[in-house]
Amino acid sequence: MIRFPPIFLFFLASLGISFGCSEGSALPSDRIQVEASFLGQGQRVSLGGQAEASLVFVERKLGEKLRGRVYLRVFRKEKDLPASIRSGFRKFTVALAERAVPRVTVLRSRLRGAPPGDLRSVLTHEFVHLVLFQMEKEGGAGRRLPLWFHEGLAQEIAGARLFDRSGELLAARAASGHLLSWMQLRSRLPRDEDDARFAYVQAADFFAFLMEELGLPLVMKMAREYLSGRAPSLDAALAKERWESFTALQGKWKRLVEEGRGFLRILGNHLFDLLLVLSIPLLFLVLRRVYFREKEAEKRLEDWETSAEILDGIQEKEAEEEDAQGGLDRQDRHTHL
Repeated sequence: MIRFPPIFLFFLASLGISFGCSEGSALPSDRIQVEASFLGQGQRVSLGGQAEASLVFVERKLGEKLRGRVYLRVFRKEKDLPASIRSGFRKFTVALAERAVPRVTVLRSRLRGAPPGDLRSVLTHEFVHLVLFQMEKEGGAGRRLPLWFHEGLAQEIAGARLFDRSGELLAARAASGHLLSWMQLRSRLPRDEDDARFAYVQAADFFAFLMEELGLPLVMKMAREYLSGRAPSLDAALAKERWESFTALQGKWKRLVEEGRGFLRILGNHLFDLLLVLSIPLLFLVLRRVYFREKEAEKRLEDWETSAEILDGIQEKEAEEEDAQGGLDRQDRHTHL
């Protein structure tokens, strides 16, 4: 996979080249204020256009418009981050959305040239958080959506899971009985680095399952019902609509994962390798068959050559006998004369 240097991404942005957005979408934005001291004015304007395109995409998907100005800060390296948010950047964190202020902070050194670490995917992911933060504030009931909802939806809308081979990790955790409890995914990421990474994996997989079971419009409707106070919980909101609950769906998802859904993903990820391994016995059988066919053909050739030699010998012997018989006949004729 080709990975472009982060500075190259901003060079493309300065030329107005879109990162996966439609042509002409990278226009100057009045809503997004870009703060990046190491970039020129033209680069900041173009970067704002890219951010605007990602934000519009999120708003259309979620059916919710972000109000007011949005701040986008970009820093070169981790040491350049403000002390107030530096602790929020784990080893794998590329960007961070803030709840108090509609602001996204991006660490340029961790951007990549392809999803999930490319600029478009990162901004899309973080803007989902900003939209959900706004929904929570404007809901009026003082409620927040659980962490698994935030991170699952953000990865779903961005169209890119944060970690490669997440299916294998999920299957391994399920097989060893180490899936995270949903209480652990309620309000904040686990402190343990491995558990924190897996929190994203589990949230993304469960949310993909919700998309299959419920669909995005119904999931967002349930979120609004809960945040507005019209339903005491997400479970109650869904029960009104479907006589089902998110808790029940979490249990169903867990059973599917433990019963082999993860194994099927591993199988899919390694299908080529598996087919290659399975082809070895088949290749052996084919080569064995070819070998014996060649041996059989060689034996037939030898038998044919032997038969030909025998036939030649018989013909030579018959010719010799005919010659000898002819000589006797001539001798008899001379005797009679």
